[in-house]
Amino acid sequence: MQMKVNLFITNIPQANMPATSRKDRAKFHAQKPKEVPFTSAQLTPNDFRYKVAIIKGLFEKFNIKVSLEDIESIVAPDELKELLKNFKPKDFMTGKLEQEQLFDNVRAKKFRVNLHSHTRYSDGHMRLKDFLDQSAAYADEVAKTKPADDLPPYTTAITDHNVVDGVKDAIFEIAKNPDKYKNMKFVPGCEFMFYDTKNALESPYFEAVSLGLNPFDKAFSLGRCGFYDRIGLIPKMKEYGGIISYAHPMRKCQHNAFSPRLLEYLKHIGINGMESEYQYLGFTPTQQVLEQIEHVRKVTKDFNWFQTGGTDTHGKNIFHTKAEPLLDTEEFDWLPRNLDETLKEEYIGEYSQISTTPKNSNWIISSVSNLLKSNDEKNATTLYLDNIV
Repeated sequence: MQMKVNLFITNIPQANMPATSRKDRAKFHAQKPKEVPFTSAQLTPNDFRYKVAIIKGLFEKFNIKVSLEDIESIVAPDELKELLKNFKPKDFMTGKLEQEQLFDNVRAKKFRVNLHSHTRYSDGHMRLKDFLDQSAAYADEVAKTKPADDLPPYTTAITDHNVVDGVKDAIFEIAKNPDKYKNMKFVPGCEFMFYDTKNALESPYFEAVSLGLNPFDKAFSLGRCGFYDRIGLIPKMKEYGGIISYAHPMRKCQHNAFSPRLLEYLKHIGINGMESEYQYLGFTPTQQVLEQIEHVRKVTKDFNWFQTGGTDTHGKNIFHTKAEPLLDTEEFDWLPRNLDETLKEEYIGEYSQISTTPKNSNWIISSVSNLLKSNDEKNATTLYLDNIV
């Protein structure tokens, strides 16, 4: 059910009032932000609740007073679900898997959605400023082509490992300058690294991307990359109707493949999405790979899960590490890029590095599993991120 918002909304919901005397209460109310009119937004009651929570979070963390209009680019959970119903596989694709065509859709401005990205807040190499500047610039370029659909020009997300600090800072920057981001949509997200030694699966760890969570909720202050036995956090991730997608299902490190036991386990703990549109840009497009991609899509539909995905970029651009040579050409001179290695990020995640898949990935998988079973989470995480991510 859609609810048309046509009312005066207070910029920031009233916080718990600490005053006790009449004089103090009068002073407190005098500091409340003025009401501003907001019309024409189509929000479900659930999305309205979510946006109010975001506004409250911005005020409590950054002391900034914003309206619903200021965070129009922030995608709420029900809005995300509607978008996912309309996105097609081609909208997630940077191009074909053939090496020379990897980024043809980026060139043609037909790459429309990327719901899996990492920044320096976890183990990526991209600064938040670069992520936002590039996303806004690309969205503007797509908008110039006047796509013949009702989709936003470009929809994106930050999904750092276990940390939402970058998401909060991104929302803050967008709310401060909403006009700059008018052509893009931003989905608050996080890639959680779970392990569950009680699940009786061959490998006790897995990753899932949470989309549409409230990053200002203190429950998500995990603070660093690492595997967590936090299955109990899943209902909190879905508090406002968010989506939790099993990540990169075709990766070699997913030791459980698609066994019925794994799928039923994921469904049981509350997973309601699959990264069926994850972009395997390092894969050779063999017949077997193409068949596996279609199989993942079929499984996702059979379970009535949401189809999500993205490039899983850990590089210095919003597309993928492999796009770097292309972005150095004049064709992309419109894309803001700052390659000054001397610039210092305010915060860099504990495990900030890019690695390649090892030759003997089965040994790595087995070793990580054994370390987790021995409760040696730190070494398990380091081994995993150094060799598989």
